[in-house]
Amino acid sequence: MHRLSEIVAALILPRSEPGALPVVDVGGQFEPRDEESAAQSLNAAFLLAAAGPGHPRAGEAAHHLAGKADSGDPVASFYTEGLRRIENEARDIAERDAGFSERLDDLAAYLAGDGAGRSAEELAERTWGVFFPEATGIRGHEEARVEEVRRRRTIQVTGTNPDPLTDPASQVLFTANLLLTGPPAGREIDDLDLADEVKRGLHQAEREPQLFWYDHPVQIGVEPAASELLYGLRAVDRGVAFEKRRGTMPPGERLRLVLSISTTHHALEGVARRYLSDEVRRMGELEHAELYAFAEADPARLVSDVLAPAAEAFLGRKDAGSILGVFGVRGRYGRHHSFGKAIAALWHVLVDPDVVATFKTDLDHSWPQEELVTATGKSLLEHFIYPLWGGTGLDGQGRSLELGAMAGALVNEADMGEGLFSPDVPFPERPPEADEFVFFSALPQGLSTLGEASTRYGAGGPDGVATALERVHVHGGTAGILVDSLRRHRPFTPSFIGRAEDQAYVLSLFGEPEPRLAYVHNRELIQRHDKKAFAGAAIEASRIPTLIGDYERILLFSGLAGVLTEDREALKAMANPFTGGFISKIPVTVMFLRLALRAGAMFAKGEHEEAEGLLTLGAERLSQTLAFVDGNPSELARCYRVEREGWELFYDTLVVLEGRLAEGDPLAAELAGRARGIVEGCVVR
Repeated sequence: MHRLSEIVAALILPRSEPGALPVVDVGGQFEPRDEESAAQSLNAAFLLAAAGPGHPRAGEAAHHLAGKADSGDPVASFYTEGLRRIENEARDIAERDAGFSERLDDLAAYLAGDGAGRSAEELAERTWGVFFPEATGIRGHEEARVEEVRRRRTIQVTGTNPDPLTDPASQVLFTANLLLTGPPAGREIDDLDLADEVKRGLHQAEREPQLFWYDHPVQIGVEPAASELLYGLRAVDRGVAFEKRRGTMPPGERLRLVLSISTTHHALEGVARRYLSDEVRRMGELEHAELYAFAEADPARLVSDVLAPAAEAFLGRKDAGSILGVFGVRGRYGRHHSFGKAIAALWHVLVDPDVVATFKTDLDHSWPQEELVTATGKSLLEHFIYPLWGGTGLDGQGRSLELGAMAGALVNEADMGEGLFSPDVPFPERPPEADEFVFFSALPQGLSTLGEASTRYGAGGPDGVATALERVHVHGGTAGILVDSLRRHRPFTPSFIGRAEDQAYVLSLFGEPEPRLAYVHNRELIQRHDKKAFAGAAIEASRIPTLIGDYERILLFSGLAGVLTEDREALKAMANPFTGGFISKIPVTVMFLRLALRAGAMFAKGEHEEAEGLLTLGAERLSQTLAFVDGNPSELARCYRVEREGWELFYDTLVVLEGRLAEGDPLAAELAGRARGIVEGCVVR
């Protein structure tokens, strides 16, 4: 580990020569006898110990960390374990990857130099070359790198959909997530304008541990003006009203919107539907949308009363009840993302065969209808009548594609003045912060956004007719998939994925036989991203959990890649520049350094409470994640394989049910009737 220790030492030691690394000098944060700065000292001790002999206090720091770990301090135990894991990871990669070892040696030698003429930009490129190669070579070459991404993503169209959508309002089942948590900080539960039943649920949740974390969940009891729930429902209703005025929908028709309800605490699950109903009633009736709300009990009934009996009767699967439990909404993002796709297949077979596609929106999105019509000549729903959706093509390596999935784009509400086609994530212009010398995801994210989501057809690139773009970097809230493609390819996001669930969904398709399922780019299908306009408090309240989720993502995506394929480099090549960056050669090292350097920077800025929260919650959650990805086979691998079996059985069951219904089988007819009854019971009136 000595080369890695030298690199860590260079990252945290103050340097006097020009071009010194602009990172945190944590030596001044190591105050082992100051109990008020315990978390700060432990964080600094970890970095100092990781620096090894390169720092004069490394031995003292390691001793302090070990002593606190022996006394049961969870942060100290987490960091002590981190030192062991980093050493093992460094030894392992040195044995199996000579190229990586060379890059490590080169960086250590470079950092040991006198620094004359060194720039922060050059230093960043060097450190990224070891820890985060996906960020290298972008700055100063942005335009060329964008063009390279577009060339890699270009599809040669070989056919359009022979039966494209003609009436999206009736053929597409729209879905969204309602993510609920407790009230805003400082608000007394009993003072909130809520039903007594909901208040009791909130009080019970206060006594429970938090089970799940989301980026910006709706805070129960938040003011209506800041409620993502009400904002999103009004936005859908306005968007559909515009379609009716334009004549693209009959006046009496209602758009079907399925909400999956997920909660951060178990007790909130029991009162979520009551809260939703009360809020909708407070808002006033939805005039143009039919709202269906599925809490965990509802898909559980579809499994126990419909799918499991069908699988047992028609497929002989007596174990179906437990295996089909993969279909549900309780838990992390991955679980309800998969539900939001799979529900359309069930709907098509058992509720309404006219539903042939699903499309996910988000409650913090709105439909910029007037701007869309002005810029493209079409409203949002008209962009669903898209001949490439359901077409065929060849990718850059000549492999055949089924374009059964479609992805649109986003524009930020604040950027509307610059035009409808402004990228929602541009290249960052700021220099990297301390932890971003190890992992600067904003750079490849900007590259991926401009290379994929912001590409307009024509002007020398793909024309959208003979050639198109494949989307790998997909926004969860602007993506759709045809039911036929769902049933053939059966993609899913594992339930353990807590962030970037939309991109994990794409990863599940890697390595499948040709034609493989791909998302075709529809640049003119644009929704407006409005979360910063009304949900600032919720975003800020979730800042620390979101950071930790990003660290978990490195461990989980790297572990998932090893389960999906033995050829990780091929998977990364497909998923780069952004998604592939979270599939790391050294995920444990990157995760620990990101966390520790970010916490050190926060302490340096005086953000002591936030930094302590990051370390306390981070040690708890990341310890669990490390255990989950550990071993051969890991619990992650076991979980993935169980869920893959569950989704295979889910779709097999729908296939056999559809066939038995066509034959007039009385049991199949009875089960379909039960399904319609359960779905009808989910309508929010």
